[in-house]
Amino acid sequence: QPAQPTPPPTVATSGPSLEDIVKQLAAQLAVQSAHNTQFQQTIAASINNLTTQVGQLATTMNQLQTQGSSTLPAQTIPNPN
Repeated sequence: QPAQPTPPPTVATSGPSLEDIVKQLAAQLAVQSAHNTQFQQTIAASINNLTTQVGQLATTMNQLQTQGSSTLPAQTIPNPN
């Protein structure tokens, strides 16, 4: 008679089931995805603000060059942050 393969021993686990671990991971991924989306929106708004400011600076420099001046105006605007 051929020998019957022995089944692997059963291992008792005391932790959460695989299904519970996968559910927890999915929930954590959803939260992280929401945070990433919010971060991307914040970065996009910052880039838009910087684009506007660089455009304003370019306009001012063009006006100064047209007037023949090579210095920026003395009036400063405090940083709002």
